Amino acid sequence: MPAVKVFYHDSARPDDPGVFHVPGMESETIIPPSNNLTDKGRPMGRGLNPNRAATEAPPPPRELAPDGQPAGAGGAGVRVFGKRGGGPQPGILTGNGAIFIGTKGIMATCNRGEGVWLLPASRWKEYVLPPQILTRSPGHMLDWVRACKGGDPGCSNFSVSAPYAEWLALAAIAFRVSGKLDWDTKNLRFTNSAEGNKFVKPMFRKGWELKL
Repeated sequence: MPAVKVFYHDSARPDDPGVFHVPGMESETIIPPSNNLTDKGRPMGRGLNPNRAATEAPPPPRELAPDGQPAGAGGAGVRVFGKRGGGPQPGILTGNGAIFIGTKGIMATCNRGEGVWLLPASRWKEYVLPPQILTRSPGHMLDWVRACKGGDPGCSNFSVSAPYAEWLALAAIAFRVSGKLDWDTKNLRFTNSAEGNKFVKPMFRKGWELKL
């Protein structure tokens, strides 16, 4: 895969100096609602698991912030820091989500991808979802058992989860090392930070070394 630039922050407030301002989206709400795929006719969450009872109680209503907006940009359970208790600030990446800046546009997601849309939001209103071609997970456990028995690969197969775990490890290192880090995924090392490379492999105290 070609190289990408990743900007990672943890619960940044809108007035933090390191908060990410999405280019050209100063008037847009960046993180989408968590249920907007349902609005496009795509079931999510409970509707994807055939083992859940059809009569199961629906989730509780989303909490509202003082200004009447959903609590957090992605709904309940997502905390967005706003000035004076307000909701999400336009143009700023806050809350639990991510944006992908490509050569043809910008896509935003919330949480683990439950909500997704294009920026500016007017593009999402016109967008039609493609047909579903990927196998849907029957649930974490059954997904694993199905793959073990020779069925479809897990929805988070190792070819997907291993690079993802590598990315998460890089985020943990970025918390400890300041400045820009250039990562060489082929050789599993930073090309510009000896300090960062100290955290790539685990360090064990004397007497607790891992012998392979």
